[in-house]
Amino acid sequence: TQISTRFAREIACKYANIDCNKYDFFYTIRAESSIIGGPSAGAAISALTIAMLDNLNLDEDITITGTINSGGIVGPIGGLKEKIDAASEIKIKKVLIPTGTRFSKEMDNKTIDLIEYGDEKNIKVVEVSDLDDVLYEFTGKKKEIRNESLEISDEYSGIMKILAERLCNKSYALKEEFEKLKAGELDENLIKIEENADNLTKKGEIAFNKNTLYSAASFCFGANTKYKQLIFLVQGMKKKDVADKIKSTRDEIKDFDSGLPFKYETITDLQTYAIVKERLIESEDYLELSEEQLGKGEINESISSLAYAIERFYSAKAWSEFFNNKGKKFDFNKEVLKSSCITKILEAEERYQYVMLFFPDFLADTKKEIDLAYSDMENEDYDLCLFKASKAKAESDIILSTLGVEEEHVDNLLNKKLEIVGRNIVETSRKGLFPIIGYSYYEYAK
Repeated sequence: TQISTRFAREIACKYANIDCNKYDFFYTIRAESSIIGGPSAGAAISALTIAMLDNLNLDEDITITGTINSGGIVGPIGGLKEKIDAASEIKIKKVLIPTGTRFSKEMDNKTIDLIEYGDEKNIKVVEVSDLDDVLYEFTGKKKEIRNESLEISDEYSGIMKILAERLCNKSYALKEEFEKLKAGELDENLIKIEENADNLTKKGEIAFNKNTLYSAASFCFGANTKYKQLIFLVQGMKKKDVADKIKSTRDEIKDFDSGLPFKYETITDLQTYAIVKERLIESEDYLELSEEQLGKGEINESISSLAYAIERFYSAKAWSEFFNNKGKKFDFNKEVLKSSCITKILEAEERYQYVMLFFPDFLADTKKEIDLAYSDMENEDYDLCLFKASKAKAESDIILSTLGVEEEHVDNLLNKKLEIVGRNIVETSRKGLFPIIGYSYYEYAK
């Protein structure tokens, strides 16, 4: 309950666009039950917190049950029929329930329409999908939402087009190189790798023609790793060849890394630095994996990891095109970045621990990301810490957002998430900041 309360407060503060660090929050829960647990009060706590922050009057004849998730989305919970019964006993007039939970399956496999059931109890039952819906029901006021179209930054489009062209042109070049090298019939494994590479290349071409440039770049990067793997395999690389290539690639990464700018003045440069560093670190990780596999005599697996590392490094160099781009200048205070890093790590850690209560074996990569964020913090690389902790938090939020969601409602949830993200990107762009990472992932998700 304490963890879900902190989540609810955090989401409420973000919704109200208020820095809540200057406030202390105290929540009192009164109940006849001696045990109070679970996240089902999350939506109620968020609504209450927003009302306090924005000085709103809430209709006390209305109640709500449901979790609260990233983006202010109300998530499903159980025991709705019993909660409607409890609301009826204390003369509540309206009960808000999460969207998609109107029809409740009972123990005897019967399905109850909770809206009709509420009518029988003289209670109006209403489905709500997010905090906009919740606050409208409680206050009768709709949040003003500007219906502005999402305008993509010209600078982003121009550079992303160059990046996508570089990666996709390389796909064609690698394919041509492979075609020249291969002789005779390929074995089944090579045929599968080639088919995968060709399919990714086609997807990249389709995405490029649709002007979804990040998606094109991602597909072509995937194709490049496969073509590079094929080239190495048909060349018949031996153990020494692989070891030499690992060393030379590692040296290239080190030289490139040492030349990265240590200072940046724009949010775009900060984002670019994080993206490039992430790809360099991933390249190093795959070189290390390739080395381990080589030591075990797993030559084909080692070649696959080496190919990935080389192409990841190439993509890092391609992304560096975003450095020194135009944008609103900021004074990046180290102490402010440190504070943001610490806050984001704590949020990521808390969410990770919460997910582990439900799925103990999930999110091993997320834990690694959090550990790396801690290492960055200790090394005073607060920018990288902030980036990694934000990613780790988002990964946990994915799990939390889908808890209890029936399969037939997943598409609605995804569409709602995309709608909220789109609004956030518009809001950020209005401030003169274009979120290149956020928009890229948004485009790919669509």
